[in-house]
Amino acid sequence: MLNRLQSFLDHPAKWHILLVFAVIVLNKLGIDVSGGEEQYLAFAKQFTNPDWIPGSFTYTEFPGSRLVFQWMVGPIMQVLSFEVATLVFRTLNFALIAVPIGLILKRLNVSILLSFLFIQVFVLSIQNFVGGEWIIKSFEPKSIAYAFVFFGIYALIQKRYMGITVYMALATYFHVLVGGWVMLLIGVHLLLDRKVLEGVKVGLLYLLLLAPFIWYLFTGYLMDETVSKYALDNIYCYYRLPNHLGIWRTTEYFMKGNFSGGLIVLGIVLSAIWWFKKVNESFRPLAQIMLLAFGINLIYIGIAAMDHFMFENSGGFGLKYYPFRTNAIGTFAILILVIGAFERRVLSRFPHPRFRQGILFLSLFLLLIQAVNNVNRSREYLARNPAFAEVVQYVNLETPRDASFLILEPTSHKKEYISFGRMAERENFCVPKFVSAEREKLSEWYRRDRVYRKLWAEPEHIVAYRVRNNITHVISERRLPDLRLLKSVEGYHVYVLD
Repeated sequence: MLNRLQSFLDHPAKWHILLVFAVIVLNKLGIDVSGGEEQYLAFAKQFTNPDWIPGSFTYTEFPGSRLVFQWMVGPIMQVLSFEVATLVFRTLNFALIAVPIGLILKRLNVSILLSFLFIQVFVLSIQNFVGGEWIIKSFEPKSIAYAFVFFGIYALIQKRYMGITVYMALATYFHVLVGGWVMLLIGVHLLLDRKVLEGVKVGLLYLLLLAPFIWYLFTGYLMDETVSKYALDNIYCYYRLPNHLGIWRTTEYFMKGNFSGGLIVLGIVLSAIWWFKKVNESFRPLAQIMLLAFGINLIYIGIAAMDHFMFENSGGFGLKYYPFRTNAIGTFAILILVIGAFERRVLSRFPHPRFRQGILFLSLFLLLIQAVNNVNRSREYLARNPAFAEVVQYVNLETPRDASFLILEPTSHKKEYISFGRMAERENFCVPKFVSAEREKLSEWYRRDRVYRKLWAEPEHIVAYRVRNNITHVISERRLPDLRLLKSVEGYHVYVLD
């Protein structure tokens, strides 16, 4: 351990790594459990302990590409609260991802000052132009995958082809679409760079390392022959995830959410005819990865438009495989390219100390604002609705462990309805956020969502729906005279269906 510590302290990139870690921590570390953490930490806990919430539909599903994540995280979730787990896992994840980012910045000779500005601006931003993807925010399977993606990109810059293969395989084991899409970008880059033999070797070894995992996913997903009366691809892409997948749900939706970002991406790609030849040799791999990523995004913007205008939002043509994930990597790369060009072409020509002081002041100012916001997020989380917390405690202590609850107003208290199941350790009949890529579960999820929306509008039908849907209890902010009241706390009412 002491030798590893000394090795780190002697490493030339140590200050870049520590800087990146410190900035990410001050921007994003907290105990404010995000919606994604609510979902994936709970899935991991239920996976390793199915009796946690007996017979749960909401928290039980085929783990898919989360298998490694759930085996690693699930046992820890048996002993840590969600808040402590969020703090611990974010810290570890931020430390892991800071290492390759710091190494990349040092390798590209980006100064500490400009590295500070870069990482602060990137973390502060939405980290994408199109499709809503993010890299550094909270703790999910994909956030681990992105750490290995950056190790893979660092190996690419170093031309260590075995390293690329191993790191991208690890990324794919944590999130098949994150690792898979970026591996595609790297493979095409190697071919365009006339490294055909290296590209073939990397690709074949990558597939060999992933062979057991591919077979596992094939048996779980691709052999799923679920027949549903619902248009599942449409539901997945356009009903639940238009922010990531069905970006052209309507023309108005696209214009509002992705049009300006799409124009920026198009402008960057078209202008590459002018600027690509001027890119410093060491930055070339990143530049080409970025152009390939944005190229895929532009193709899929066209496909999304075609799917909307010609196929009535079918959700086909690969849209459900998150083709816009690559946009976050492209955004990361273009920001580094801009920072690097700024340092070489502007900062070196204007060496006046006040110019550098201005950059430092701007970076510190942005960091301070975000650090305050970050602390406030955790404070707001701790100050959550005490009345609902009392209801949850009552449910946990006074209702059967196999009870199934319908939360009738999830839209009015988003965090409450997402958190209820794991806090009360009871089944939550419908959590609209927890959509599944597994076709059988997606079909049932959509059916439950429709039931919820009907009962929210017409609560007098709750009793008629209870048997088929195995709803045993209801929590509502409304008085429901047809149901037997168990407890009321400041506007929240707990009912049992006899």
